[in-house]
Amino acid sequence: MSSLGKIQGMDKIVHAVIYGIQTALLIAAWRSCRPGDRLWLCAGAATAYGALMEVLQRTCTSCRQFSWGDMLANALGAGIVAASLAGWTAWRSSRRLK
Repeated sequence: MSSLGKIQGMDKIVHAVIYGIQTALLIAAWRSCRPGDRLWLCAGAATAYGALMEVLQRTCTSCRQFSWGDMLANALGAGIVAASLAGWTAWRSSRRLK
């Protein structure tokens, strides 16, 4: 086992990071709606996808397990990225107005 596997909660950290990256990629790819709306729609889409994957793990496999903790970590990762980008966008807009 690697040293990362021994870190308490590493699985949840990995889930948060991966779904944060997924949200950022969706935001970058989806240009058809307003930037503010796009942030939260993409975070919601990433969270919904994560929830679907957890349900499918429970119903369609015998070697994977459903986890509320993983779903929460997925949502937190997606939300942190969306909120960070929303804050950065607002800060950048306010600097342009000065």
